[in-house]
Parts: sequence; C-alpha cells; structure tokens
Amino acid sequence: MIKRNLLTVSLTIILFAIMMTACAFNGQEAKPVQERTLRIATSEGFGEDDEYFRMKYTNIFEYNHPNIHLEIMDTHLEEDPFHSMLQLMEGADPPDVVMLNANQMSEMLEKNLLSPLDSRLVDAKYDFSNYVPAVYEGIRNLSPDGQIYAMAPLFNSSALLYNKQIFDDAGVPYPHDNMTWDETFELARRISSKQDGKIPIYGFSFNPQRRQDTFSAMRVYTDPLQLNYVNATVDAMTVDNGNWEKAWNTVYQLQEQGITPPVHDPNNLNPLIESLASDSAFPNDYFKLGLLGMTIISYDQLNRLIDLDAHADQIPNYSRIDWDVATIPCHPEYPGAVSNVELQGLMAINTRATNPQDAWSFIRFINSPTWAKIKIDHHSQLSAYKQVVNSSGRDYHVEAFCNIKPIGLSSGLDEYRLEQINPTVTEAVDLGRTELRKVMLGKQSTKDGLKAWQEQGNDILRQ
Repeated sequence: MIKRNLLTVSLTIILFAIMMTACAFNGQEAKPVQERTLRIATSEGFGEDDEYFRMKYTNIFEYNHPNIHLEIMDTHLEEDPFHSMLQLMEGADPPDVVMLNANQMSEMLEKNLLSPLDSRLVDAKYDFSNYVPAVYEGIRNLSPDGQIYAMAPLFNSSALLYNKQIFDDAGVPYPHDNMTWDETFELARRISSKQDGKIPIYGFSFNPQRRQDTFSAMRVYTDPLQLNYVNATVDAMTVDNGNWEKAWNTVYQLQEQGITPPVHDPNNLNPLIESLASDSAFPNDYFKLGLLGMTIISYDQLNRLIDLDAHADQIPNYSRIDWDVATIPCHPEYPGAVSNVELQGLMAINTRATNPQDAWSFIRFINSPTWAKIKIDHHSQLSAYKQVVNSSGRDYHVEAFCNIKPIGLSSGLDEYRLEQINPTVTEAVDLGRTELRKVMLGKQSTKDGLKAWQEQGNDILRQ
C-alpha cells in the first residue's frame, strides 16, 4: 500500500514545487545560508523505516527547505515507546518536534517538556476562526492552563447517522444538530416499531452491529458525563453509585422498551431478523439491513458506507439507504460536549529543542491549508481547516463532524495515565463488560451489577 502510493506522492511533490516556484506557503523563502538539522520524534510507529512518516508529513517541507536535514527519531519498537521518547526529549541531541497523542500530553506537561505556542501564534497572526471547532476546542482542552502546546492538522470524529425513510414512514421530523440525549431517545421511541409477526424497527443503537459490545459502545453516552471508573490513586473502583446506576438503567430501559436492539443472545434470536439477515450482504449490520433509525458512526466508517452506496447496484441484496447525519447528542449539563474526537498528527515543540525556529516553521507549515489540501485523505480524515473539509462528493451534512466541542480529558478517563499508576486497571475496568451483559440479559439488576463490578474490580486493583 505504501509503495503503491509513493509514485502518486512523488508527482504531488513535483507539482507542488512547480506551483510554489520557490515561494513558501506564507511569504518568500529565504536563500539557504547554512545546513541545519531538525529532529522529529514519534512513538507511534509508521512502519519499519521512516519512509511512510516522511511521505505522510515531511516530504513537501523537505523539498522546499533543502538546507534543513530532517532526522526522524522513532521509538515505537522500544519496550516502552512513550517513555523512551521522553528520555530522548531530556537527553543529549533532543528532538525539536515531538508527535504525540492526546493521552500523552498530561505527563509531558507535568515534566515541563513542551513549549507553549500562544506567543508564536499571535506573532504569526494565526486566525483560528478558520479552524473547525472540534480541533480548536480539542487542542485547548489538552492543557489545564488553556494554553496551546500542540497543533493537529487532521482529525476524525463521529456523528449521528439516521435513516430518512424510517423517519418519513413514521411521520417524525429528522434529527438535528445539538440535540440532547433525552431528545434523541424520544425521537427513537417515536420511530420504533415492534409488532407481533413483523420485523421490528429499532429507533437507536450506540453501534449498528448486531453483535455490538454495549459496554464499549455506550461510552459515547457516559464519557461526557465524566463518570470515572477509579479514584485518583487507582486503588479503588468508583462505579457503585447513583450516577453510574442512572446511566446503566437508561441503557437497559431503552432495550426493554424495544427502542434499542437487544443484546445478542444466541439462545434467543428473532427468526424474522435471522431470515432477513441470511439473504443480506451485510447480515450483522442493523443499519444496512434497514432496521435502525439512528446510530453513531465515525467519519471513516461513513465513507465506507458512501463507497457501498456508490456500488449498490453491484452488491446482491443491498439497497442504497437515504441517510444524513447530525451532531452527536450531548447532555444538558455539558452543552455541546462530545467524545469520539481523535486529533491526528498532533505535534509540539520540545522545551529543550536546539532548533526551535525550524521546529515552529515545520509545525506551522503542516497546519496550513496548503498542506491540508494536498495531503488529506478524505476517506479517513477531516482537515482542521473549514475550507478543506470535504464530503467525498456526496451531498450531506459533513459539518456535523466538525461543529462539536470535545470533552476535556478527565483524569479518571485517561486510560494511559491510569495504567502508568496501576497496570491492573484495564482488567478491573473490563469486568464491567461482563456485569453489564448480565444486566442486559435480565440476569441481575443494575444495582447488583455495579456492586459486583466494584467489588471484583477492587480485588484486582489491590493485588
């Protein structure tokens, strides 16, 4: 795949260079006066060598700055990639630029390893009104002091996907942006249909898959509520309380009322759905089966649906669905705040950088509309710039993926950080999956399920 794309990328670089004709993206390029080195560190892993990383992020910058030698410092093969990168940042010949993910930011800030970018942004007259809210709010939420320490040119997020025909048949208005979860569930109730001898229509599901993991899927609902799993010292669970019970009860009642599909139970299958699924090209997807009014879908998943629609006439037993999207619902106590926003290509400047000026030039360049227009893969990524957002040729409300406010990362939900404190936390949290399934199958109450999760989780955390 990488090699197959190299020719296309190379041609892109050549065309870009011709267009630029020695002009930088924002002013005239100064004549090279000396050879300089710019070191970029990553713990993410981009293949066996740095070829793919350069192809994705640096090759145009390198072409336009022949006097700057880029050295890629990749730690992904180390036993602890992230902490190996931290050691590089504090060692001799430190990287100037670091690529990181959102979960790694807090530890870097605590160690004072990242330089704030605000003054540089002011000097550059950066206009954040051109940024989509999902990215601008996202990068500000990454730091406790509200300053910007890193920038991301790309992102992925999710939206509320809905089947127009189901709403039309029920005579119910379509979903719209900025709905609350309660409003969404009420719409779902109005379009749901469950009658003896007929295939049911479900109003909503957190995930369209028939064998969905409810525990993971419902995080889009619980994470914005800041429902923590464990305490700050990660030696005790914090799930046996009224807030978690309310959330679990909500999800259980939606299923009991036929608003959401039942948890998959091989001993209790609906023969009408099984018959329909057996003839379908997508037997495990409620939405593609035409049985689901609304669900949560990521941008890259939606583009796979668009590809399917484009070839619907070539797919046996599949009909194109008339759909659109709205923003993910929110809780009234946290207006507009949603989860499922992933900042991609997040980069910052090391406080120990030996070449901070070129580091800023590089970060500024890959966070420009010029770079985005050439480099973005519209099938899996969205650009941080409004004018570059593209809907892959399909006329739909793509802004639903952009006009959102990512939740701030609660310390109780920062899984990477929690694992650094207590490596058993993942096992303790995963116990909730089993207990929630028992609740959804009617084998125990939500209160008993949360109590069991708390007690068993505590045993694991204290091992």
